Amino acid sequence: MGEKMKKRLTFVVLSLIVALTLTSIPAFSYTITNIEAKGIYTYGNTGFYLGTVIGVNDSIAVLEEVLAQLGYNVDVVTSSKVDAPSTSSPAGSDFPLYMTYTDENKSGTWATFQSPETSSGAALVDYYVVKGANEFALYRVNIPAAFGTWNVENLRTPNGKNNPEISHFSGYDPPQPVPEPATMLLFGLGLVGLAGIRRKFKK
Repeated sequence: MGEKMKKRLTFVVLSLIVALTLTSIPAFSYTITNIEAKGIYTYGNTGFYLGTVIGVNDSIAVLEEVLAQLGYNVDVVTSSKVDAPSTSSPAGSDFPLYMTYTDENKSGTWATFQSPETSSGAALVDYYVVKGANEFALYRVNIPAAFGTWNVENLRTPNGKNNPEISHFSGYDPPQPVPEPATMLLFGLGLVGLAGIRRKFKK
């Protein structure tokens, strides 16, 4: 191998190492921690607590990165956000979101439809964020739902002693799994096979 070839190969290898290193560096600077629940509120949190993220606002990109670090491989497509003390998401949101507040803006309810309506056809929330102070608490809804409850029990004010009021609530709705074409083909062949067996027994 000539000297020029060795230099080129070394350059290519070093470039690959740098590229791989840069792609593994998180795009956002934050800390994920578990904050013990504190406070007594009218409403609990729907689903289960995944952690509190400190130092960054939530967004689809941040949520996907945080979930990946927590072991969830999720592509989030739609989201909606309500800034407190507003009771609904702004026009142009991916889906409607409505809020109520109790306990001095420290707990309440959320829904992707307005109360007199039924939830039929409403967006289903898989993950949601309760944001207050410089952090947000992340929750996963066990069975995706169109309504639920929230509180700030897993958030603290900067002094670490109190629960802040909510600053905003975000709901996230990853796409639901769609059957693969091969799966549908196998299912169809199975139905054809069942029909054939049924005819055989009728004769």
